[in-house]
Amino acid sequence: MKRLTEKQQNIINFITEFENTEGMAPTVYELADHFGVKTSSIFAHLLALQRKGKVSRTSKARSLKVIDNIPQRNTFLSPETIPLENSNGQIGKYHVDKKQIDPKRHFAFQVPDDSMADFGIYSEDIVIANMNQSPKPGDLTIFTVSDEMILRSFYPLPNNRIELRPANKDFQSQVCNPADVKIRGVVTGLQRKY
Repeated sequence: MKRLTEKQQNIINFITEFENTEGMAPTVYELADHFGVKTSSIFAHLLALQRKGKVSRTSKARSLKVIDNIPQRNTFLSPETIPLENSNGQIGKYHVDKKQIDPKRHFAFQVPDDSMADFGIYSEDIVIANMNQSPKPGDLTIFTVSDEMILRSFYPLPNNRIELRPANKDFQSQVCNPADVKIRGVVTGLQRKY
């Protein structure tokens, strides 16, 4: 595979930095503005990066994704990976900046549905959870119930019961005994694919 040009590496670095600070990928227009070039130049660089297997993108806005986000030069991040899970278990790894997220205490969870839509969390979003943190009332928490992972708000109830509350009227709250539920982690961050 051909090495990246300096401009291509700078684009990769900017996409990665932008996603880590803004929580979303930059648009082609934001890239062009940052580098002071026309969008046609950015499109050409992105096409070359796609051919080299370094980025992926679709026709949707903010769909740019760095496939290998470890910068070769001008390192401003210390990338690490944490487990990426969905409702059925681990499906891969997720790149994070270990200066902000401790890989030993966190994992990423791909939200399976729109049960938390009223909180602005949608199906396919990625949330970051701290597995060493105990939830407080109202905390967004990832639970395992009947061998399936779900995202809900945590509410303790009288008689040693807990409520797993969605944020969408189309979903029902679940009231459970703590013995029937495993608390996997408390949500500390959100990443969205555009």
